[in-house]
Amino acid sequence: MKIIKSIFFAATASIIFTGCKSVSNIPVPTGMDNYINIPAKKGTLTEDEMNGWGHADLATDSIPGMSLEKAYKFLEGKKGIEVIVGVVDSGTDLKHEDLKDVAWVNKKEIAGNGIDDDKNGYKDDINGWNFLGSIYKENSEYERIVKDPTITTKEEADKAQAFYDGKVKAAKASKLRFDQMLQRVTSADAAIAKELKKAEYTKEEVAAIVTEDASLLQSVAIAKQMYGFGLPSISAAKDELTKLATNAANLLNGDALKKDYRSVLGDNPNTMDQKFYGDNKSGHSIKSEAHGTHVSGIIGASRNNGVGMNGVANNVKIIAVRAVPDGDEYDKDVALGIRYAVDNGAKVINTSFGKGVFSKKRMGLGSNKIRSF
Repeated sequence: MKIIKSIFFAATASIIFTGCKSVSNIPVPTGMDNYINIPAKKGTLTEDEMNGWGHADLATDSIPGMSLEKAYKFLEGKKGIEVIVGVVDSGTDLKHEDLKDVAWVNKKEIAGNGIDDDKNGYKDDINGWNFLGSIYKENSEYERIVKDPTITTKEEADKAQAFYDGKVKAAKASKLRFDQMLQRVTSADAAIAKELKKAEYTKEEVAAIVTEDASLLQSVAIAKQMYGFGLPSISAAKDELTKLATNAANLLNGDALKKDYRSVLGDNPNTMDQKFYGDNKSGHSIKSEAHGTHVSGIIGASRNNGVGMNGVANNVKIIAVRAVPDGDEYDKDVALGIRYAVDNGAKVINTSFGKGVFSKKRMGLGSNKIRSF
């Protein structure tokens, strides 16, 4: 759930950077198993410090980062070699202003001619490959197994069914809870709108309400709670709660089990018979799909160009491999994606995904065969 993740991140960041006891003194290795305790920075970080804390050094900046800038000073005057990194993820926008200069370019391919010039099976793969085609949503792995238990062992199928049954049971309680929360937030919104005589209002206007009406005080408390979750407005809270209640209802109705997102690709995800599918649009094409871009920026966003952030590495090229949808990835896409990146020179592969349930016998292949096909 995006809200909870945001709240957790914000809470975690505030704990780390406000000088709590857990980081007030941090042991730092100095070599030969010797350690010294260095106090971490207390108080609120500046905007620049927040944006670049991961690159900071505890000893010189009093911020526990990875000492990247210190490393670059040590490497001054030294010459490195270019490293190609394959990012196997969701869409990666290599036309982004801070990534366009680090995009890997397939020099064996002629852009836009519709011909597989390098004869690797992927036409016009200039910056990478998209193994998902137009797919953005996908089933979870346990849902696929529940729909077709024959794709795995009986033991794994039983685990998947038990996991699914647990999700359905939890969804019943979740839907009731979200419906109740939505009802309370909707009522609070109506009461506050009536008091302020406007449909849209700000957090500050809610905080300024002075009343002895117990019902209105409760509505104000509910609104403040929503703002405390990092939501920009009560309308946003209603939208999120509606989505959560709808998702729970969809699970109860078995909607996910009725959908086949994969059919548009024309391949069988349970075999390796068809290896060449998808298209060359490896960059993201919908607003919500940006994780590959995010990861690529951390790895290699152009350094010291006055645009956005500085990536960790200053001598990399990024191959974009789109293989991770909104849902669980297919083992086949990941295996082919890693092979594609390596075949095109990648020495490092960044993968950001995982499953709650994993089928050890997917595609009729053992894990060893997936690695060696």
